[in-house]
Amino acid sequence: MSLLGQILPLAGVALGAVTSFLASSWNDRARWRREQSVRWDERRLDAYGEYIHAVKELAGRYQRIAAGRGLVTGPAPLELTAEVLAEGRG
Repeated sequence: MSLLGQILPLAGVALGAVTSFLASSWNDRARWRREQSVRWDERRLDAYGEYIHAVKELAGRYQRIAAGRGLVTGPAPLELTAEVLAEGRG
């Protein structure tokens, strides 16, 4: 067997190995990006949920304070005290 006959199959195997490595690396990177995107979407959804909950809680408290001052009618009027104001800020 000549030297060229031995080098060509070896070069083909090496090229196949490099191509396989690059393809699997590309697939792993794409999968990682998708997973990161999903994680980010979950964290964003959690943050939006917490924000909405806080807004609803404060809106209810402010409505009760307004009812305590006679500005609106609502359930369980709340007297405006320093403690109530401190809770609304924190």
